[in-house]
Amino acid sequence: MVDINELSSLARKLNQKSDETNSIITTFNKKLGDLNLGLEVWLENSDIEGNEYSRLSQAQNNLRPRQKVVTYLGYCNVEDAWQLATKTGILIEDWDSGCQEVSTELISVTYKPLLKATRQIRVGALPLVPRLLDQIKYRAESLLQAIDEAGKAADKL
Repeated sequence: MVDINELSSLARKLNQKSDETNSIITTFNKKLGDLNLGLEVWLENSDIEGNEYSRLSQAQNNLRPRQKVVTYLGYCNVEDAWQLATKTGILIEDWDSGCQEVSTELISVTYKPLLKATRQIRVGALPLVPRLLDQIKYRAESLLQAIDEAGKAADKL
């Protein structure tokens, strides 16, 4: 049987690390906010929770359609501030016989600042932040290139 003192010690350490996690997220929010990028970016191929698909109905004999709850890390304007955030929804996957490919749809979407997510989500999101920063850089460079190309096209008119 676990001793309550052991749990108390673990809880204290976990809360300390949780505070560190919040501090890291706050630092990212401040530094990204100061840049005034104004770009919404999501890592939609990286589910923080890693949930498995389930069938929509227990009576189904085939694998599709199927669904799972997903939570993505992103950067967006939520609750009147640009910040690291989560986008959670139900991802439905089905076979589109017309196109002969798998189609997906995200429904029942909610957005939340990462700082207000559960501890498990906040900790799970931290390793994804470098990839998100790469995506933000890529999106900014793409936007600059598109603006430059549009400017060149306008000059030719």
